[in-house]
Amino acid sequence: MNFCPLGACALAGTGLPIDRFQTAKDLKFTAPMKNSIDAVSDRDFVLEFLAANSIAAVHLSRIGEEWVLWASEEFGFLIPSDKVSTGSSIMPQKKNPDPMELVRGKSARVVGDLMTVLTLCKGLPQAYNRDLQVSLILISMSTLT
Repeated sequence: MNFCPLGACALAGTGLPIDRFQTAKDLKFTAPMKNSIDAVSDRDFVLEFLAANSIAAVHLSRIGEEWVLWASEEFGFLIPSDKVSTGSSIMPQKKNPDPMELVRGKSARVVGDLMTVLTLCKGLPQAYNRDLQVSLILISMSTLT
């Protein structure tokens, strides 16, 4: 993942007489990208980042589900603090573990961001396409979630 994209541009490499290997070395990259089209159009780094976020979100969602289940009247293993729970409108004695329910809900958005970028990339031709700008927004949204 530490390859230098300099010298690549939309659909081709540069016509300038640059030493891509020396540039990569000077900038502390492992090597220059082998394919200029791949350097411009590849979004694997976005997919890998969103996949890692999605995996983490799914784990957090599962933990959240356990806590919601354990806080239920049927289990009663956890009693959420009043600071992090709300009562029910029809069962005032019930304590809803709101943060854990929100963790479950927000994890869906993170997984959805991954699916959006996968769907976005599957129909694009090689080279840079403006559609790919959406992937940068989704990285930010996924990180903030």
